[in-house]
Amino acid sequence: MGCPSGTSSQLETANDVNLATLQPSTSFHCEADAAAPAANPVLEATTADVVMADAPATTATAPALPPPASEEVTAVPTTLPPIAVAQNTAGSEEGAAPPPLTSGPSTPLSGRIGGTAGGSAAQRQQLMASRYKDMQVEQVAECPASTILEGLSLSQQQLGRGSFGIVMSGTYHGLPCAVKVLIANSLDKSALSELVLAPQISHANVVQTFTSRTARLTHEFFDMLEGGDSTRPAPQPRDPTRPRLLQPIPLQSGDGFGDPGCGIVSVRNPYTVLHSLLYEFRATTNQFMVIVVQELCTKTTLHNAIRRGIFMPSAQWTVRLARRALLRTAVEVARGLLHLHDTGVVHGDIKPQNVLLASSRDDRRGFKAKVADFGLAHVLPLATSSLHTETTGSPAYMAPEAFRGSVSRAADVWSLGVCIHEMLTGRRPFADLPDGPDVLEAIREGRVQLVWPRDLEMAQDIIAIGKRCLNLDPAQRPALTEIVEDLVNIERNIRAELLAPIVAEQVAAEMAAESERLAGLSQQQLRELARARLADLLGTGDSLSAAAGGEQAAGGEQAAGA
Repeated sequence: MGCPSGTSSQLETANDVNLATLQPSTSFHCEADAAAPAANPVLEATTADVVMADAPATTATAPALPPPASEEVTAVPTTLPPIAVAQNTAGSEEGAAPPPLTSGPSTPLSGRIGGTAGGSAAQRQQLMASRYKDMQVEQVAECPASTILEGLSLSQQQLGRGSFGIVMSGTYHGLPCAVKVLIANSLDKSALSELVLAPQISHANVVQTFTSRTARLTHEFFDMLEGGDSTRPAPQPRDPTRPRLLQPIPLQSGDGFGDPGCGIVSVRNPYTVLHSLLYEFRATTNQFMVIVVQELCTKTTLHNAIRRGIFMPSAQWTVRLARRALLRTAVEVARGLLHLHDTGVVHGDIKPQNVLLASSRDDRRGFKAKVADFGLAHVLPLATSSLHTETTGSPAYMAPEAFRGSVSRAADVWSLGVCIHEMLTGRRPFADLPDGPDVLEAIREGRVQLVWPRDLEMAQDIIAIGKRCLNLDPAQRPALTEIVEDLVNIERNIRAELLAPIVAEQVAAEMAAESERLAGLSQQQLRELARARLADLLGTGDSLSAAAGGEQAAGGEQAAGA
């Protein structure tokens, strides 16, 4: 039994078992937010969808969690430090790198590989490959179980759960955060990826991991937990050499009345919350407890956003806004993946459930997409574009070659294409096909493919990108840099089509005021001058000149309240 890999969803919904949601054997199926909530207030705006990025959301949303103020992103070092395994203490030697897992402060950002850090993509990949090519469980620095919650507080609010752990809300040195508590018999490769790899990556579109810790559950730790807040001595194990189940805190104190505080989880003591979690999952001594502290993403997941129809047109959410929300979200996922690929990391399990949404007031969506869950991630060796692995992701989102164990950047591009299809159609991939080995074999061999809609408005350019991502030949799939550029250009054109008649009217008014100076120009010359000024104001090229010529049609759409 290994450490679970599909634990990224901080606010996730359990789904029926089918091809689209089939998880790895240790994946999470979270229960929070089971019922679809009311419509997103951001989607209920009645104003015209003239701009998206230029106006903040009308609802008050909490800003995304910043990193601690004392930590700064620095340039990637030119030398490649070895993996440190010594305990990180205040008295450590100057210049000694911290261990990957400690019970103290989070891994310093100076050791992380950030999107704004210096160095080329090749240097970042060299650094990452050097750190983790030979990473072994024995190199992980364990911390005492009694100090694993240092700097942390846990609330009783569950954000997600699975077979081997749970995600709780809490605070880390006073900052709101999400805390994964995982129980495993051993630390496998998946656990190492989640624990060691995630804290080293820093990017605006990747969920920030502040710290990760692991400890072995011992009899002494169970004694401390079972004592609770009571003054009564904790029970002792009958046989210290045998595994022991954690016992509940007694509900009586022996005085005939009972301790009025017994059995009540104290919000002041995070270890009483931890006791209830470990007891619920029937933890035993000699098992490993893993703590992963991440930024809190309160807008749930991309999966839930698709279910709520955020990317589908509605009475309050026009086609343009729906398409722009889709494009903006897809660009954010692609940028997060691009940063991973630049550092030599292949995610291996991209799907809507593994894209978390952090609260943001940057635009009318009210969120920012962030790639999460590194349980199935792999670091590519230097000078290689793929590797073979026995671990697989979610079948409905896997590239055909991934079924044969091939992990590559192109496989992540395929998964992104499936996510774009799901965002555009609102349907889970292959949801209309029965579950079974025959269907999985057909997907693996490429005999079953996703069908793209033909009659969706303003969707043909999006569909073209999706089809290229789903090319059966990995070498023919586009690079993420190309995908990001194309998605940005599509949204820019959609925005400009609506702005064109508005700006054209402003230009005409300005030119009318200059009529005396322009009196000597012909009508054709005036039209050409207006189009040139329009393109300049929109910041676009010749592709938008035609938009000015279609002022009348577009103006009618604007008047209708598009």
